[in-house]
Amino acid sequence: MDPGSSGTGLTFFRNNKLISSQSINSERCIWRDKCDEICYKVKAFIHYQLTSEITENCQIWCETPEYFDTLKGNVAAKADSLVKLTTLYGRFWQIAVDFNCLFGTILAKTWKGQLNKLQTANRIEKILGKTFATSHETDAVGIGLYLMGRF
Repeated sequence: MDPGSSGTGLTFFRNNKLISSQSINSERCIWRDKCDEICYKVKAFIHYQLTSEITENCQIWCETPEYFDTLKGNVAAKADSLVKLTTLYGRFWQIAVDFNCLFGTILAKTWKGQLNKLQTANRIEKILGKTFATSHETDAVGIGLYLMGRF
């Protein structure tokens, strides 16, 4: 998962194969309502993908929110974006617990190093032969590929 208040990327892999991916969002204006809707959609995605045979081995990996001491990072911090993202991240952790799944966390710098959005998308396209609708969806796919040793 690549969490974001402007879009959250989700992917589902089974036996090292990409089964499904999507980017979800909410158009709601009030943060609590937006967060609730995003979490509802995440639950629906996970519920749809899981079967009773693999629930015990389910792993949900999520990029960890982190503060960047840059102009963009400072603007995001002042706008409470980091607090909102961390709230969403915590809610995702609870969803993993509710589905009896392991919740793993990973930093962006761990799985993609210094690659920018375009470089990340290009690398994933070379690996899978396809592109994805949003950078959040692309990053979610990249996290999965990294965890399988394919990124």
